[in-house]
Amino acid sequence: MEDYQVIEPSRIDRLKMTVPSSIYSTYHHLLKKHSRHGAADLTKNYCLNAHFPREEQAIALEFLYMNGFFEEVQELLGRGEIEAPYDWFYRLLVRRKFGRPMSRQEVRRLKNWSQDQAAAETLRLFMLIYHHYDSKHFGSMDNYIDDIYMAMHHINKPLVKYYFQLRFDELMFQYHWKSNMGVVAKKYAYRVINSTLSPEKQSGMYHHLALVEVFDDYSAAMDHLTTSIQIAEENPLTSSLYELKERSLPFIAAFHRKTEGVKTIDPVETAHLAIAEGRMEKAEKILSSLPSLTPFQETYLGVARNDRFLLQKAYQRFKHEYGDHFFARLPFYYLKYID
Repeated sequence: MEDYQVIEPSRIDRLKMTVPSSIYSTYHHLLKKHSRHGAADLTKNYCLNAHFPREEQAIALEFLYMNGFFEEVQELLGRGEIEAPYDWFYRLLVRRKFGRPMSRQEVRRLKNWSQDQAAAETLRLFMLIYHHYDSKHFGSMDNYIDDIYMAMHHINKPLVKYYFQLRFDELMFQYHWKSNMGVVAKKYAYRVINSTLSPEKQSGMYHHLALVEVFDDYSAAMDHLTTSIQIAEENPLTSSLYELKERSLPFIAAFHRKTEGVKTIDPVETAHLAIAEGRMEKAEKILSSLPSLTPFQETYLGVARNDRFLLQKAYQRFKHEYGDHFFARLPFYYLKYID
C-alpha cells in the first residue's frame, strides 16, 4: 500500500465523510511526492503558517500531536487562537507527554464535561483512558471502549478518523495485552504498525511487541526490540532510547538468563541482572535502598531475599492494584526459584 493510501478512509467511512480538510488534502498530496518524513515535515509547516477555520484547528493539533511535533503543538496553543475545548484538551495531552499527569480536579472536570461534537467527545474519552493508564489502573480501560467506538462512528473528517482509529487500535492492544490475551493484542499491534506513518508510534509498538513476547520467545522479543531501537536511533527518538536500552533490553535478557555482555545504568534492572547471575546480595542491597517498591521491584526483591510472601504480594498487586494480568505472570514465574 502506498503511503498516501494509508490515510484514506475506508469504503464504508467514505459514505459519511464530508469535504476533506485542507490539512488532509495537503498531506495526502505531499505523501505522493515525498517520503513519510518529508511529507510530515512539510505538512507541519503548513499547519503552523496557514489560517484555519474553527473546525480545522483541532485537525492541525491532532496532526502535529500524532506525528510527535509537540513543541509545534505548544506554539499553536500559545497563539491563543484555539477554541475550547481543544485548547485545554491538547494542553493536557502535551503536559502528559512531558511526564505531568492530570490532577484529580482536571480528571473530575473531564468526567463531567461531555461534548456534543463527536471528535471532541471521542478525545475526551481517550483522555480519561490515558489517565487510568498513567495511574496503572489498567482494568478500568474497558469502561470506555464501547463509548469511544460509538462516538468515533459519527466522525466525518478523514484525517481525524485516521488518527482516532490509530488511538483506538492502540487502546485495544493495551486492553488485550494487560488482560493477558497476547494473541489478540498482537493483531492490534500489527494493525497499528501497518497503519501508522509515525516513526515514534512504530518504534513504540515494536517495543510493546517485544514485551508481549517476553515470557514465551526470547528471540522474537529481542528481534522486536532491536527493530524498535533501530527506528528510534534513525529518527532520532532520544527520549525513548533510555527505556529501550537501559530497561527493556536488560529486562528481557535477565528474565531469560542471557546476560553475557548486557549492562545497564538503570539500578532496578542492574538488580534484575544480578538476580539472573545469582548475585542475590547485590540485588537485595540495591532494591532494599529504594523508598517504595513497584510490583516489579517487589518481585525482584522477593527473589533476592528468597521471600515467597513478597512474590505473592507482588502478584496480588499486579492483578488487583494495577489490573495487569500479563505482568502478574512475572512473580508467579519466579516462585519456582524460591526454596
